[in-house]
Amino acid sequence: MVEIANGSRFKIKNPNVKFYVARPNEAAAGVAGDLAAHEADHDNPHQVTAAQAGALSNTEVVPDGNLPARLSEAELAGTFDPLGAAAAGQAASQPVDSDLSAIAALTTTPFGRSILTLANAAAGRTTLDVDQAGSNIPKTIVNAKGDLLVGTADNALTVLPVGANGRALLPDSAQTSGWRFATTAFFEGTGSPNGVVAAPVGSAFVNSESGGYNGARTWRKIAGTGNTGWEVESGDTGWRNVSSDLTNGWALTSAGFAQVRRIGSATHLGFFLTAGGATAASIYDFPTGFRPKNARITFRNVGTLRDGFVSADRYLVVSPLSAADTSLLLLDKQWPTADAWPASLPGTAA
Repeated sequence: MVEIANGSRFKIKNPNVKFYVARPNEAAAGVAGDLAAHEADHDNPHQVTAAQAGALSNTEVVPDGNLPARLSEAELAGTFDPLGAAAAGQAASQPVDSDLSAIAALTTTPFGRSILTLANAAAGRTTLDVDQAGSNIPKTIVNAKGDLLVGTADNALTVLPVGANGRALLPDSAQTSGWRFATTAFFEGTGSPNGVVAAPVGSAFVNSESGGYNGARTWRKIAGTGNTGWEVESGDTGWRNVSSDLTNGWALTSAGFAQVRRIGSATHLGFFLTAGGATAASIYDFPTGFRPKNARITFRNVGTLRDGFVSADRYLVVSPLSAADTSLLLLDKQWPTADAWPASLPGTAA
């Protein structure tokens, strides 16, 4: 028999079990009288009458002295759920969602379902055939960022340490790993590598900017092991209009021009000038990056050839100066230059 404290709530789930209401030391008549009084009490929220209580097939009002024998725990099993265990179990369970529904709808195979019953990770590796002797690769085999795993023979691996920056990986059957890193380097970036990128002789640098570095695109390391000794291998500044840089009163003819250009290691010139207002034989001062070396020049002036040269490896000079040079022409002449690639370009784009 289970005694329930006053005010407790419970549910009778077995209709064959009777519910007894007992009051100590009070006869059945007294209990019935109290129920009658309770019926008249409008505070009774359920308005349960004594007659209604007596009419229940599994309820009996008895005095305390006439209570039947106490029921065992086994007899009470399944009778009521005072702690709401069912509700608690439901709250703790996994709610149904779209993922679970999708998983439930999958068509599985006996092999796939068997994986769910494996005892541990070791059993899983064995089942999936990834735990055979020598087939698993531990992470500890790698020692540094960039390390590579390469084959040395059938079913044999080794670690190839990462090479120096810019070194290409080359096949080499003479090496244990079958590979080696190149001695020369390849770099790409912005600006010029001179004074910035250290590399061995023979290395290459590519400028990745849209217009290159003032028209220069590739460099080759021709000397030294530091960050100098880079020479432009491919570059073109395009023609530059330098008419505003003419000196000593030299000017353009009505259809004239004054242009310079650097392609690789050569300087190109194009001039069509008049000496009408010139005060000196020096026509133009070549900027750094465009200066020819010991250049001799021949101008043409209205069918007459005129001598010229580059003085001090920088000044374009006609000799001698003559006011009669009203149509002095020099068309796309070129000379080598030993200057580094220009850090800035003269004039404007032609």
